[in-house]
Amino acid sequence: MSTTVPYDPEDFDNNPFSEQVIKTVDAGKQPKYANPQGGQGHSSVTAPLRLPTDSNQEPSYHITTNVENELVMPTETEIRRFIPERFNQNRRSICLVITDIEKNGTDSSAFKNPDIRRTYKELESFAKYLNINNIEVFVPGLPSIPTLYNMGSPEFKSSVSKLLQEWMDRITKNPILIKDHDFVLFLETNDFSYSPTKTMSQSIVATGLRRKTLKQLAPPFDACRRLAEFRPLVKSLYIVSQKLVSLLERIGKLDKNMNGLYSIFYRQLRELSMVEVEEDMPRLWTKLEKVMQLFNELDLMKRLSYNSALNECLLLVIRDSFTIKESLTNRHLLMRELSQAKDSARKKFEQVQKLKSKPIIDTLKADEASQSLEAVVALEKELEFKVDRLTYNMLIESEEYLNYFTETVRALFRTLAYQQIQFERKKLALLANAKLIDVSHSLHRLGRESLPLRKDPNRIEAWSGGSSSRNSTADASFERDMQEYETYLDNDFDTVLPVLNPSAQSSKKKVSTQSAGNNLTEFNAKNAANLLGGTTF
Repeated sequence: MSTTVPYDPEDFDNNPFSEQVIKTVDAGKQPKYANPQGGQGHSSVTAPLRLPTDSNQEPSYHITTNVENELVMPTETEIRRFIPERFNQNRRSICLVITDIEKNGTDSSAFKNPDIRRTYKELESFAKYLNINNIEVFVPGLPSIPTLYNMGSPEFKSSVSKLLQEWMDRITKNPILIKDHDFVLFLETNDFSYSPTKTMSQSIVATGLRRKTLKQLAPPFDACRRLAEFRPLVKSLYIVSQKLVSLLERIGKLDKNMNGLYSIFYRQLRELSMVEVEEDMPRLWTKLEKVMQLFNELDLMKRLSYNSALNECLLLVIRDSFTIKESLTNRHLLMRELSQAKDSARKKFEQVQKLKSKPIIDTLKADEASQSLEAVVALEKELEFKVDRLTYNMLIESEEYLNYFTETVRALFRTLAYQQIQFERKKLALLANAKLIDVSHSLHRLGRESLPLRKDPNRIEAWSGGSSSRNSTADASFERDMQEYETYLDNDFDTVLPVLNPSAQSSKKKVSTQSAGNNLTEFNAKNAANLLGGTTF
């Protein structure tokens, strides 16, 4: 058995036994269509592709290819035509403020407002609805609940409130999402009674097994180079973030195991006090064990805070990148639907031309073919409008997401650096409180007993981040932690370790550097001696 359809390995459907479909291909690869007279015509990139006819008369229906100049950012006219939501100056701005996070029965967290209360499951349903019914928008991913803090603790509430507030701000800033009819339903329904509207899913977007099959095929030609390069970038970001999250989980388990081993080691180290002859020497071993146990707990909390902050950011990146990747996939599927609609329109047009070229025209068949052609042309125009709308809106939102991602990463590393500095200051303050020798009797005073001890009120202490005058500039939470540590060190060695607060942060202090003589940044012997003497333990 043979077929007249030539085999093309790059064809969308290379099955020779399937229904023959004339394919619209890229510029430079346009096939030659045989005219009924036996001649062959070539399509051009600059001129629209015209279907062959029996006469030299210009046909009434033209099919233009998508191969044009490379698409760049849309102009204001194109945005007004395809995305009018972005130019509605009369729309009111919406600002939703999350006031409280509370534990409510079996629900993990709740979104509470003076007028509305929503559970986390309702937020998930709302986010899923927005993803399905707004295929032209990169819907922000709903952040996950952090697991570092205890449920209901102040740190847990502040962390969840910050994440959900940022997500809600991103939702309300999008002019397309706030015009969704379900957004009003989300705001106006009673407490804990929201359920998304059951609407028909987009018929143009493949789902299930068909979607998985189409995703295995090569994507159609994309005239928009930015979006064609943006999807592989987002996909690689999604895969790398998943690998980093799995590595952070393994690192967290190893950190906890290492913390337990260090705790056992310091506990066994205290047993060496039994070999001491002097009565006061066991106190030294006991205090050493206490200090090292506190150091061990501080190191663990520092690593856990670091890993948790990275994990929260990476999980958010994973959800955002997955949503963006699937949205770009929907655009590819829509472009493939448009290509198939154009092929179908070409076939219908050829049928109409054949019917008109016959000497005896069947009126019923001609009317039926004309109506079928009109329906296919209307579908093609609708799909073309949707593709253009998706393309222009995704071009805008891709730039917005890249800017948001850059700012998020910068803020993350700024926060991580500040947290690490605070933990190191706590460790230095712990050593300053645990030392047995006062500053006035430290090594830098040898041979200088007759000279008065000068104290600089503007000098910054490395362990507290504030001025040496603790009465006016010391941070309340920092001082409270230091008092707990001092109480623990002064009590018996059986005292339970104090609860360490990883979120305690000292406020930034302003340092007066007007006096050049008191500035420690001047490299001279006097300032160097003062600096070394102040940090000698």
